Amino acid sequence: MAAQGHVFARTHVFEPRLNAALKPHLAGLQQAEKRKRLLVYGRPLENRNCWPILRRGLEIWAAARPDQSDWQVVSAGAAHAPLPLAGGRRARSVGKLSLDGYAAMLRESAVGVSLMASPHPSYPPLEMASFGLTTLTNRYAGKDLSRLHPNLRALPDPRPETLAETLGAACDAFAADPAAGARAAATPIPGYLDEEPYPFLPALVEDHEPFLAQGRRA
Repeated sequence: MAAQGHVFARTHVFEPRLNAALKPHLAGLQQAEKRKRLLVYGRPLENRNCWPILRRGLEIWAAARPDQSDWQVVSAGAAHAPLPLAGGRRARSVGKLSLDGYAAMLRESAVGVSLMASPHPSYPPLEMASFGLTTLTNRYAGKDLSRLHPNLRALPDPRPETLAETLGAACDAFAADPAAGARAAATPIPGYLDEEPYPFLPALVEDHEPFLAQGRRA
């Protein structure tokens, strides 16, 4: 907002917080066995999640990297038909998972992709990175999630070819050091695991107290 020239007398900012139901599943993450599984946030009917770029990027990656054909590709977020890939492979959709099922999927997956054409950070890439996945996402306006955590990779541009190339590199990096993502996850995103989602509430109430008092008198 400030970068766009908007000025306010007072501002209050809240940062994303990890869902409380997911937090217990972080325990023992360093000992979890990561598989050669690519977890993507696939929602074909939500334009902001860039399904055409994601789909084409997966197709290019699978065709260009037959040496990575042993990677399983799973799409979570919304149910859709399997996505055919090169070599007779398919990206399998598991739809919208329960939180426990989602946590189990995160603990066992090695690489994640979650795109969002919006300044909103989107929660899936933050969750993926926190659970030790090397996570590919996109920049948008002033948003660059790679600043937040070593497991987050912000694509330099939104082309499917760039996604495919970066994905291949992420899979290579996992093969070279399967424990790297889990090690990086030990350093949390600043504030992401805090209990209080809105620490500015006391100040907000104080700012509005004159208006609240006026309403009570009325």
